[in-house]
Amino acid sequence: MFVLAHFGGAMFVVLLAHSENEVLSVVLLTATVGCFAGSYVGVQAGFVDMAPNFSGAIYSIANFVSSSVGLTAPIVVGYIVTERVS
Repeated sequence: MFVLAHFGGAMFVVLLAHSENEVLSVVLLTATVGCFAGSYVGVQAGFVDMAPNFSGAIYSIANFVSSSVGLTAPIVVGYIVTERVS
């Protein structure tokens, strides 16, 4: 299910990049979000299967780690990319 959700979402994003119609763009974007929702169900079920009594704590720690990566990635890229082009 996870692979199908991401493959379907990726397919709709590629179609969205080539769309010139506004209504079709909204439909494709909605389909993309709908496909990615299928992967979130599998991730959340994994935490409940691992430790049902502690799934909330495990999920919050995993969410903290994933949010921290999103926060620190631009900082790390800023240190790596030093050339400033205007």
